[in-house]
Amino acid sequence: MSLEDIEKNLYGLGPKEEQKEKKQRKISSQESNKEKSQEPPLENPLAKWGAASDKITQMAESPFFSKIGKFSKVVFWLVVVALIIAGSFAGYYLSQYLKTKDFVFEVKAPSKILAGQPFEITVNIENKSKNQMRDSVIDIQLPETVAGLGKYSDRQVIKENVGNLASGDSIERKFSLAILDIQEPRKKIDVYFSYLPPNLDTKFEKKQTVELFSDQPAIGLNLSAPQKVFSGEQFEIEADYKNSSDFDFPKVRLELEYPAGFNFKDASPAPTSSKNVWISQMPAGTENNVSIKGSIVGPDQTFFDLKARIFIELEGKEYQLMEKKASFSIASSPLSLSIIPNNDPNYIASLGDAVSYRVGYRNNTDVNLQDAVIKVKVSGLMFDLASYQGNGFFDSANNIITWNTSQEPGLKSLAPNAEGSV
Repeated sequence: MSLEDIEKNLYGLGPKEEQKEKKQRKISSQESNKEKSQEPPLENPLAKWGAASDKITQMAESPFFSKIGKFSKVVFWLVVVALIIAGSFAGYYLSQYLKTKDFVFEVKAPSKILAGQPFEITVNIENKSKNQMRDSVIDIQLPETVAGLGKYSDRQVIKENVGNLASGDSIERKFSLAILDIQEPRKKIDVYFSYLPPNLDTKFEKKQTVELFSDQPAIGLNLSAPQKVFSGEQFEIEADYKNSSDFDFPKVRLELEYPAGFNFKDASPAPTSSKNVWISQMPAGTENNVSIKGSIVGPDQTFFDLKARIFIELEGKEYQLMEKKASFSIASSPLSLSIIPNNDPNYIASLGDAVSYRVGYRNNTDVNLQDAVIKVKVSGLMFDLASYQGNGFFDSANNIITWNTSQEPGLKSLAPNAEGSV
């Protein structure tokens, strides 16, 4: 007997009751489905995305966005084509460069140089590649204080066309230069080598920099003068210059610039021209000394500058190498004098006047002055020298009146700031 039949017997269900129960189950099921159908349906998230997608599609299919799309496609393909062309050119250039990159480029120069002494830099180039280097050029950039010599004088940029270098060719070029200043001891020279690879019109370039050091001149100069001089009194100036290099200079010119009011007397050796120029040859190791004598007139404590310059000649052209300056001032005279006619500094004499001149003196130092002497020279045809009266000794041959300790005992010893008159 089945389990269903056992249940029917237990619960007393006959055919009628069974049909009745089935009917009730069916009704309950229908009511349950009805309640479920009354609940709000769940939202489908894909439905929203679908709607948005439809809108985007409609916008993209609109005429405006259709034009933008076409333009973007054109730009995109143009960019792609440009990149392909640029890449092709870059690859071609690179391949040509790699074919000719195997070459030697060396620049040699002395590390330390005397200013004014000619020196050389050497450029060596060797084509070790399998291709020719066309239209090769050496380009040298010089600082302002370095001069090219010979055919490259007056140039700060030296260019030399090397021409074509076949595979295996090598060249050596020398360039003569001179340093003309030691204010900045370290100087740099940039050397470039450029060439055209095969089948290209764009030059490739390589650079090397050499550093030079120069803190001493080939011809040194010393200039000396007294720090203080007396107005109108003679003093001496010394100029010494020596060739310390191993180069024989064919022509060296010393030039002095005197201050205003300087009175040149003489010099040893005598100047070549204009009382201030000396020209000579200076082989290696030679030394020159110039001594100048003169005087200057000016008020006390006035300062003056004296300048000396050295010029050298290299391959027919003159260059200034050195300049030195010496300063001096007018010192207060240790013994000051004054001359006053008839006790009136502004007195104006007339024909026939008797004039009494008083000569005053003063010791301006802080030490005693011993055995001072005063001399007065009388000049002019208006003086009647026969009418002279005074206690000084009169030298009629030279028209000089002299006072010493015999005529004026106060001159025997003058204490600091002591003064008197004759």
